[in-house]
Amino acid sequence: MWWGRGRRQWRETVDALRRRGALRLHFGALRVVRELAGHTGRLAGCAWAPDGSALVTASDDKTARVWKAGDWSCVRTLTGHTGLVLACAWAPDGSALVTASDDMTARVWSAGDWSCVRTLTGHTAGVVACAWAPDGSALVTASGDRTA
Repeated sequence: MWWGRGRRQWRETVDALRRRGALRLHFGALRVVRELAGHTGRLAGCAWAPDGSALVTASDDKTARVWKAGDWSCVRTLTGHTGLVLACAWAPDGSALVTASDDMTARVWSAGDWSCVRTLTGHTAGVVACAWAPDGSALVTASGDRTA
């Protein structure tokens, strides 16, 4: 969304899309290819599957959505968090993804059937970030409680 625009205008465009719960995809020369809409809250994060077959988005509507690359259909809405979903990340092998929420939890989802296979607890404030180790052997979460 850069397209030679000034930085302020670019930020305003991104903020307007986030408020609408939409995500714009850019390819090649960074032209808009598709706008993904469906969330009812602002978007907080997004991440590509390692093989590029899907994209996950995290939203203030307390859900994450999985979008199939190519036709960009929403294949699953992940529900279960009781707070805003602030971040998301795929496991390096694509077998799972994690979502982080201000409900003080992170959830691990199976990419096979999209079930929640584990809810990670222990933080005393919202979980604002999550990441897998490069080999998939560990997962880290970061929280507003100043711990990781």
